[in-house]
Amino acid sequence: MNMKTGLILAAFLTCISFSSFAQTSFGIRGGVNFQNLNGEDDDGDKFENKLKVGVNVGVTADIPIVSPDYYLQSGLLFSTKGAKVEG
Repeated sequence: MNMKTGLILAAFLTCISFSSFAQTSFGIRGGVNFQNLNGEDDDGDKFENKLKVGVNVGVTADIPIVSPDYYLQSGLLFSTKGAKVEG
């Protein structure tokens, strides 16, 4: 383990230890994505893509650190990407 990794691990463990004394709050996130690809192919023709509608959903956790005024926010987010291609 190099020094940078050890420092990051120590900071993370310190934050987790402080959070055991406080209330952690959880939440959900959600939204809509609109994706499309722009550009040209190898022949110089423009892409003929249609707009793709997608979703993003996830969960979050707010962990108080040091004092009630500072939080560490972590989360997991699923987000669809890309474009529709015909042909």
